[in-house]
Amino acid sequence: MIVLYIFLGLLGLTLVVLAHELGHFIAAKLMGIDVLTFSIGWGKKLFSFRKGETEYCISMLPLGGYCRLKGEQSLIQAWEKNLTEIPKEKGAMFSASPWRRIIVSMAGPLFNLAFAISVFSVLYLIGFEIEYQEPRIILYTDLNPGADTNLPANKAGLETGDLILAVNGEHIERFDELEEKIAVSNGKKLILTVERGQSTLDIPITPVINKEKGTGIIGIYAMSDPVIDDIKRGSAASVSGLKAGDTITSVNGTAVNSTIGFMLQLSDEEERFEIGYIRDGIPGKAVLLLPSGSETGIGFRYLTTRTPEMGPVKALSQGTKETFHTLGLTVKSLKLLFSGIKLNNAVSGPIRITYITGQVASSIFTEGPGKGLVYYFQFLALISIALCFMNLLPIPALDGGQILLFIFEVFKRSPLTPKMIYRYQLIGTIAIFALIILATANDIFYLISH
Repeated sequence: MIVLYIFLGLLGLTLVVLAHELGHFIAAKLMGIDVLTFSIGWGKKLFSFRKGETEYCISMLPLGGYCRLKGEQSLIQAWEKNLTEIPKEKGAMFSASPWRRIIVSMAGPLFNLAFAISVFSVLYLIGFEIEYQEPRIILYTDLNPGADTNLPANKAGLETGDLILAVNGEHIERFDELEEKIAVSNGKKLILTVERGQSTLDIPITPVINKEKGTGIIGIYAMSDPVIDDIKRGSAASVSGLKAGDTITSVNGTAVNSTIGFMLQLSDEEERFEIGYIRDGIPGKAVLLLPSGSETGIGFRYLTTRTPEMGPVKALSQGTKETFHTLGLTVKSLKLLFSGIKLNNAVSGPIRITYITGQVASSIFTEGPGKGLVYYFQFLALISIALCFMNLLPIPALDGGQILLFIFEVFKRSPLTPKMIYRYQLIGTIAIFALIILATANDIFYLISH
């Protein structure tokens, strides 16, 4: 399975990175800058052909690709020879005006946004199914006896069974919508409109940071009935005799009345669990054997809805709205990095991203091609938005850092010296390598633990 995850993950990431590099490629061509190489993949060339000044190739390592522009080596040569400026050369990157270079640098991230807009727009065009839980809550402390009761949900007076109707006056229908608003609101007061019995209440609450996950929390779970929807073939649950349609009622004699309650009872310290259930109104018991690190194979039943099929214009509008909404959440999430969270949990590298992308891609086989492809491309769209945002950060080695450098050159009204550019990029390269080392170490520990 790990090999399958990695293969599918690399395939997905290659699509996202190629969208980025295609942006640089097209912009460079339009701006009169020669592209020497456009490669799918990295490393040793497996196949190539030349058209004009550009060599197009497929390389051995299937992780994205690259676009090599003319004149990139001129910077190093000018620095080594201690020249005061980079030699001018027709079609070279540093021979183009700063504004042309800015456009080329911007094009990569913008094509990532275009990729996400395209994915979301196509999905809204054809319509897709959404599985969700209603925003009815269970307090964290009700399922974790002895836990700290000094959580925002407890302090605000929320109760298990409350149905959240709106956040700051904005109506919500799904628990993930509630989670999203809480996640990016660390330290900001929210007004929750709550239905409790026959009453409707407005309850102020201020989320706190979860330093493990890097998101705002208030101390709640989603309340949903533990009804089995499907069981993975060959899994621990299929061996136990549990079946789709069963309602789980207890674990080792402890009553459970929610999906999260069931999951919390599956302690890592045990491997054998006696599961109580009701099937067609008749109580029964099953023994679930879970060796350390294994999964139950149980898929629970959730509420479902389907987005309507939209016309091309409306689908494009909705896809664009979805993309920029996600980009906005990404920007807000950056602030959480400066809230004292554990960076080893917040920073992921290409290994973990590839693995997780592959896991999502495997839903094509477990959920069926229709639903699985929707999950897969939705996830790729999210990665593409994240790649756009990260590349626009003003870090010297990234597109955002290059744009900042070229803007400085515009205001300076004279070319930058090779020494200044080289040192600027060297600082960025060192910072990126340090981040890669941290991310790779985190990824290795992640894979070991999984």
